[in-house]
Amino acid sequence: MKKNILKNTYILLLYVNRYSPGYIWVMLFVSITAFTGPYSTVLVPKIIVDMLIKQSDIRKILLVIGTMVVANVVRIVTLTIFEERYKPCQQMEIEKGINALLMDKSRVIDLKRYDDPKFRDIYDRAITHANSGVNSFLDAITNLVDRFFYLASVIAIITSLDSCLIIFSLCCMLVLFFFQRIMTSYAYQTDVLVTRDRRRAEYSKKLCYGADYVSDVKILKLEQIFKNEYLEANGKWQDIVRKRSVFRGVLRISDETLRFFILNVVTMIYLVVRIQAGHLSVSSFVVLITATMQLSYELFSFVNSLNSFYRLGIYTEDLVNVLECESEVERIGVGKRLEIIDSLSFVGVSFAYPQKEQFVLKNVNINIFKGQRIAVVGHNGAGKTTLIRLLLRLYDVCEGTITVNNENIQAVELDSYRNQIGVVFQDYHYYAMTIAENVLMRKVEGNEDEELVQWALEKADLWEYVNGLPEKINTILTREFNDKGLNMSGGQSQKLALARVFAQKNKQMLIMDEVSAALDPYSENKINKSVLDFCRDKILIFISHRLSLMKEMDYIYYFEHGEVKEQGTHERLMNENGGYARMYKLQAEAYGDSATDSQ
Repeated sequence: MKKNILKNTYILLLYVNRYSPGYIWVMLFVSITAFTGPYSTVLVPKIIVDMLIKQSDIRKILLVIGTMVVANVVRIVTLTIFEERYKPCQQMEIEKGINALLMDKSRVIDLKRYDDPKFRDIYDRAITHANSGVNSFLDAITNLVDRFFYLASVIAIITSLDSCLIIFSLCCMLVLFFFQRIMTSYAYQTDVLVTRDRRRAEYSKKLCYGADYVSDVKILKLEQIFKNEYLEANGKWQDIVRKRSVFRGVLRISDETLRFFILNVVTMIYLVVRIQAGHLSVSSFVVLITATMQLSYELFSFVNSLNSFYRLGIYTEDLVNVLECESEVERIGVGKRLEIIDSLSFVGVSFAYPQKEQFVLKNVNINIFKGQRIAVVGHNGAGKTTLIRLLLRLYDVCEGTITVNNENIQAVELDSYRNQIGVVFQDYHYYAMTIAENVLMRKVEGNEDEELVQWALEKADLWEYVNGLPEKINTILTREFNDKGLNMSGGQSQKLALARVFAQKNKQMLIMDEVSAALDPYSENKINKSVLDFCRDKILIFISHRLSLMKEMDYIYYFEHGEVKEQGTHERLMNENGGYARMYKLQAEAYGDSATDSQ
């Protein structure tokens, strides 16, 4: 653990130096000025007393006092500038840099890691530590170095008077360090044990307070369920803390009792014996008692700083693990750059999610060519969305191979591959930005961008609505930060997600995953025509359990329980009268021929 803390401290200091060059050296310079404390409170009074006894010139005494004043003024001014001006600004830069790096990491971290509750716990502690822990860690290092120089000065003074007292002080420090280290490790173990229950409690609060869930909470009266979940998780959290607090109490009592005995009782007896033996004057006795008590306090402060450094260093391990986390998917996908997609194939592909034994996809074989319109259909849970996740390389296959242009997809540069694909997920989102920014997913940079946004909104059947808004495409979405922000309906937000893809004209493949779920039949029919027109020379992969567009598809793959049970054109599958035909006829009966045959 000690080696890990030192290694992680070194790594974190490299990040600190990246975002705030010079911070470490400034901190060291300020810490060195800590020597003025013992000089003023212990050494100067003794020097003055000795000079008075020797009846030294008053000018020499004033020179000693003046030197003390100058040293303390330098310390006060330096520390004030560092604490009030330099450190806050630099620590904000460091925190900003670390959080920006974590945001970049959120794209790099493989999706499978989010399926692992242990990683989610580590990730939660890392994010928490990044928000305030990095600066706390820097403060701990600063305090540790500051206390070191202060302590070194006190020890030097006491050693010059009676070196034996250092032995008592060191014994006290070892006792303090021993108990504090045990308590620190114990506290971290406690935090590990409560992380899951703490996350459950925070999750329940988010569900109860969050604006996204307020309608369900009110109508379905879910607050009691969420409250019970919160109370249960919080109760388990408290039970763990309560049970483990007894041992911490025993450690603390033992620690403070031993230190009191060594520093107060043993030291006092030793100095009394020295006076009675004639080896120590009464004045030196007073100075040594004062210095020893100060040494006791400084030892306590130093070990506390060391303990804080050790404790925060343990938590730093979680942060460093996330910062240094590498993507297995992206590490593999560093090969040939992809310029065009001519074909895609699934060859004997099987897949199971991490920590799951059951395969979600089993021996899937699919061939897709440029300009084709492919449909992947089936009931909910058939494996359709998982297929898309593999196609996008959010996961890698467990068995078999996915090829692009007859090359293993893992041998192709990942970014260049994904840059060719436009996708609309079924769990689409819009963000607290303008409508135009939500379409482009970047800032608008001129008239061409505005024209592109309008064109994309027209294709998505949303322009008429947006054009009627007072701010048009500059309308802010959500009321997260603006009380005049717009909250879109489910159908409108789905159209916005489609406009986001239409705005990316250069994409060679479009994936639509259950994108018509919130649309009425009229809007669905209109948008389907726009999609087909948009994808005239592109690959279109249409994922759905609604079959209104199937007659326009070149080829259909019908999934059941993760397997391709049927494949072919709409006419062929209808003639086979299998699962696809039954599903199609059932929808025709439910929605009427006009809804199903509109194409």
